[in-house]
Amino acid sequence: MKRLRHGIAAAAVCFVSLGQTANAEDWLRFRGPNGTGIAGTQNLPLDLSPGQATWQQEVPFGRSSPIVVEGLVVVTGATETDLLTAAFDAASGEPRWQESVPRLRQDEVFSMSGPGMATPVSDGDSIFVFFPAFGLVAYDLGGKELWRAELPPFDNFYGLASSPVLEGDVLLLQCDQQRAPFLLALNKNDGELLWRKERAIGESWSTPAILNPGSDSAAILALGTRSIDTYAVRTGELLSSVSGLGYTPVASPIVDGQRVYVTAPDGGSDSPIPTPATMFTYDADDSGTLSVEELNKVGLGTSLGWLDRDGDGTVTKAEYSETEALWTMQDFGIVAIDLGQSAEEQIAWRERRAVPWIATPILHKGVLFTVKDGGILTSFDARTGEVIQRGRIEGAAEAFHPSPIVADDRLYFTSSSGTVAVVSAVGEWELLQLSELDEPVYASPAVANGRIFVRTRTKLMSFGRPSH
Repeated sequence: MKRLRHGIAAAAVCFVSLGQTANAEDWLRFRGPNGTGIAGTQNLPLDLSPGQATWQQEVPFGRSSPIVVEGLVVVTGATETDLLTAAFDAASGEPRWQESVPRLRQDEVFSMSGPGMATPVSDGDSIFVFFPAFGLVAYDLGGKELWRAELPPFDNFYGLASSPVLEGDVLLLQCDQQRAPFLLALNKNDGELLWRKERAIGESWSTPAILNPGSDSAAILALGTRSIDTYAVRTGELLSSVSGLGYTPVASPIVDGQRVYVTAPDGGSDSPIPTPATMFTYDADDSGTLSVEELNKVGLGTSLGWLDRDGDGTVTKAEYSETEALWTMQDFGIVAIDLGQSAEEQIAWRERRAVPWIATPILHKGVLFTVKDGGILTSFDARTGEVIQRGRIEGAAEAFHPSPIVADDRLYFTSSSGTVAVVSAVGEWELLQLSELDEPVYASPAVANGRIFVRTRTKLMSFGRPSH
């Protein structure tokens, strides 16, 4: 088996840009084709209530999203000891196979995170899975392990959530963390390291997109804290960087030709923390550092791993001040970037109101849609940034962490508590249907061959064309 070691030298290999061989309607990665969330015409149902499901199956717990490849729906999950990949028949829901790799460690991460965050990716012949508590593993469509690449522990308090992506024969993984972030490229055929690029920016949870996919000039767009960086897929060379884009992004970049839409939340307003002067009034023993107990006085004890930037178990005033300054910086927002323009002209527009915290926006027929917690849905003229319509989705004033998809000129939004809102995908949108899944939802839907697959906390459900 192929194994990676920290700091291994890059290997020189030939790169061939190949088209993916799967069914054109398959859903091969997080949010489908190049992360767009676009499913096209599928004749999907409006009502996604459990009673309308064509099938449903129990699945292992995880927060990753399903993918669909060659008649299989694939999800990942975890137990206390094992990291699981499970495949189901897309038409009938019957289990096909389940494989596992061991949890090499019990990472200390925030309670809302976990080991099964990243969504698999497929080229139509193989399935590639990332677990932060293990590394990368590749399976064929029958569940046979092809190779594995163990990775060292990560330093990201909220857990690594970026999903792997493919471009030709190159498997790419963005590993943004608090200390020593990096970007990784492996040969998808054998797991050998192609290159590793150290990054100067800290934590993020964004899954990359590909610029100019399928071409010799293909590049990976890695959105991190404060900047989006473009790297050559073949070599890892840094081609460009656009700064001033906010702190700790979660949403993925959306690519439309040479224009890219990125999102970074407004931490200072949406989730304010005390100023350093206020916070250090709780330094009861006047030690110059804050303990977990002292942080707990303002409800920040569970955030020690985020604030403790050197990992020594306490928070100094310098550490707290650095984090607070990043958290409250004003370069957040939804930003349209024109790549290839001069530095002064790259930012086409920026919107600082109703910025989503986690859900990735979606672009459809010249309209950009975003959904913020509280069910606040905004449509923008994607070219100019002008707000077309902003309002609350009636009956769904809750958190919306899963990212939306679009099919049949309809938007499907799934809330974290399990409400599915179907909205017309036009600038002056209107609500068409509300359904309740009766369970929390952490994953974004997958769509393929006339079916939409929704993963709740305990189930995988299929809606659409029944099996024959």
